[in-house]
Amino acid sequence: MAGDMLRGGFCSGYGRFRTNNDGERVSVPRLKATFLSKLTPEGKQMLRSPSFVQDQLQHYDVEYTEPLSWNGTLFLKKALQAGKVTYYPTLSSLSQLEKVVLEYTTSQRVSPR
Repeated sequence: MAGDMLRGGFCSGYGRFRTNNDGERVSVPRLKATFLSKLTPEGKQMLRSPSFVQDQLQHYDVEYTEPLSWNGTLFLKKALQAGKVTYYPTLSSLSQLEKVVLEYTTSQRVSPR
């Protein structure tokens, strides 16, 4: 998208941080409330996006090697139950993100007049 910064499978622009599939991160408490126990109507709505599960796994740095069956709901549920979906990025992801932000802010600085 025009005006977005693209790096490492993510894009950022206009106050939004999302995957290249345009998927924004959903908070862990909201994911748990929506997908654990019973799939809620809100969860069904979220799953209308074909890349929703992949987007959330990417945001939370959850790796998977097998192709996701159906829409990946079962895998997401198991990842939530196993504590693989956490609040914090890994240190390597954080370091990469810090570098990206530093590069971007440095490139966007305007010279004083």
